[in-house]
Amino acid sequence: MMSRALFTAGSIALFGMGCVAELEDAPEVEVTNVAARCPTCDPNGLPPDAWKIAVVELSPSRLGPRGLYTAGRVTPLCEPGTKSTATGFPVCNLAKPWADWADAVPSPEREYRMYLTMYMVKVGARHGAQVKNVKTGVTFSGGFGIAPQVLEVPWDYQTQSLITAGMAVTVDQVANGVEMCMKTKFTSDCPAGYAWHEISAVGNHFAGQRELVVGGYDAHRPEDSTRVCMGSGVACNTYSSTAAYHAALCTYQGSPSQRHPTFCTPAGGGSSFDFAVQVFLPFDPSTLFGSSGGTGPRL
Repeated sequence: MMSRALFTAGSIALFGMGCVAELEDAPEVEVTNVAARCPTCDPNGLPPDAWKIAVVELSPSRLGPRGLYTAGRVTPLCEPGTKSTATGFPVCNLAKPWADWADAVPSPEREYRMYLTMYMVKVGARHGAQVKNVKTGVTFSGGFGIAPQVLEVPWDYQTQSLITAGMAVTVDQVANGVEMCMKTKFTSDCPAGYAWHEISAVGNHFAGQRELVVGGYDAHRPEDSTRVCMGSGVACNTYSSTAAYHAALCTYQGSPSQRHPTFCTPAGGGSSFDFAVQVFLPFDPSTLFGSSGGTGPRL
């Protein structure tokens, strides 16, 4: 079950396996709007090449000098005074410090930062929200809506963590727009049609803390998911660390069908991460289009 959305304006290329297309050469990629399915449902598609540098590019050492990270808080995405709700949804211009940050490096880093900006909006803001980068003419659309405060409120640790985890679970080797539903302890359960537990993530790149990605009931390890790894012999997405579902690194809550982590602890020890994001898929993640569920025990 695939879905697609339309990216134009300067056109945004989806990354292939480890290569980057320049914006001016990028093809138009059509992607369906899945807003009708649920408020936290949308396609994935953050390219791995962008995610590989996210832990550095979104760190305090990179954002601080650009005026984007001050006293533990991250600058909101909307430029003050530009927000409108005339369409019934928040529409604004991308904050100038974010636009300057995205444009402050040569290619391919500029494309990487553009994708990171796109997915901060997509993960945090709700369907219908739009953020326009007036420097490039590119408009980014809201999608999963797990932290809608990203537009106008300085990001505290919770918001930073949700955006980090939400971006981690959208990474896809071929950026193929697979539908998913994100569940956090702050959001409603996913629709019944999203019946398969795939992966969850925690972390906070904005605080210099690397992400941890954990397998779910139907993908016992992250590498069991063909959305993440695309089959035997194909390189998986690059994550700072991963763990199996049964490694007992996470504490879960919720009904069996919507069980999700409340926090997870890295295998090497250290402080636990709150604010996990769990992915539910509308198909068996081990077969991509299969219909059989997992056989392991639910925690």
